[in-house]
Amino acid sequence: MTPAAPSSIAQTEVPPPIQTPAEETPPASPGPASAAVDPDPVVKQEPIQSFPENAPEVASLKADADRRIEEAPTTDYSDGDKAKVREAIRVAKRLTRVATLQFGAASARLGNNERNRFKAALQTQEMENLLLDPQAVFFSIGYADASGTSEINRQISQKRAAGVESVLKSFKVTHKCYSVGIGTTTLISAEKQSKNRAVEVWVVLP
Repeated sequence: MTPAAPSSIAQTEVPPPIQTPAEETPPASPGPASAAVDPDPVVKQEPIQSFPENAPEVASLKADADRRIEEAPTTDYSDGDKAKVREAIRVAKRLTRVATLQFGAASARLGNNERNRFKAALQTQEMENLLLDPQAVFFSIGYADASGTSEINRQISQKRAAGVESVLKSFKVTHKCYSVGIGTTTLISAEKQSKNRAVEVWVVLP
């Protein structure tokens, strides 16, 4: 893996404009009997979870990551690309879940609330230390809920993943990042579909 230059998190954000096709269930127009749907979810800051190679959780995490990569359509990731990613995960010395970022319905734009939460996570001391290693690799894994067609949901999950990668670059993070759109999922929440409109951000130390 080609080493990348150490990163620093920029203080100025440049949000990339992302236009997407309709997917999932678009928000209903507010009316007397319905409340407006917030397109920019407010989510409580979650702890960064980091697991060393010998941690008991790592085997199941690697199996879970492998399942996510396997679900990625071959139109976006060839079998050869998947094999490379799986090998990077297999030999990883540490896996770190940075954030699970939420999106509004029918949107691939990361709202300001989630953008700020993502930036705050990257600026923690734990992440600053982790990113001192130039070989750290990001994975941006996009999802959609189950209410739209599988093809449209696959497209928007990829746009979400790629959009988060663009946000990462706008923060001047120069480490390698793989963005993968999984499409429809209930992996994040089987009970609350809105939570599946998301991107998981992981860092792997090979």
